[in-house]
Amino acid sequence: MKNLIYLILLSLTLISCSHQARHPHQVEKAKDISTLKGLKRYGPITFAPQPDKASIQALRSQGYAIVINLRHPSEFKKFNEKQVVEANKMAYYNIPLFDKQKNFSTSAIQEVHKVIQENHNKKIFLHCSSGNRAAAWLGAHLHLDHGLSIAKSIEVAKEVGMTKPKLETKLRSFLK
Repeated sequence: MKNLIYLILLSLTLISCSHQARHPHQVEKAKDISTLKGLKRYGPITFAPQPDKASIQALRSQGYAIVINLRHPSEFKKFNEKQVVEANKMAYYNIPLFDKQKNFSTSAIQEVHKVIQENHNKKIFLHCSSGNRAAAWLGAHLHLDHGLSIAKSIEVAKEVGMTKPKLETKLRSFLK
């Protein structure tokens, strides 16, 4: 009887360990892109602040195929980013991460995830104005889609560029 209980407990322990959430990639340093320095990469995704025209043109020569902009269209008026991206033969997606009340949009998080899943074999450039929202998206994605703990998800988000304490607080509240 003791052996049976021991085997059951051992089995349950092994099963629970085998299902612990892990994030599938490691954070790595990405190659500089024109004026954008110190970028981070997670799998096929490079996290960045707002690129200028020269940086967008350099993306294609470095093998990028997808650009995802997490900014609301009203935030950026210097040039038509979509036009510049498409002129350089890359796909462009504008998916604002926040809703009108400046809260995380669950549908935007899911939409970005879908674009990445559909293009997992391509290099993806994910940006916002400073890189903070792009990093926060990763934190939300890792928790919601991969089951990482909130603490670990936020740790990885910080590794790829989330530096603003207010955004960390907002992300933590959203994930609870």
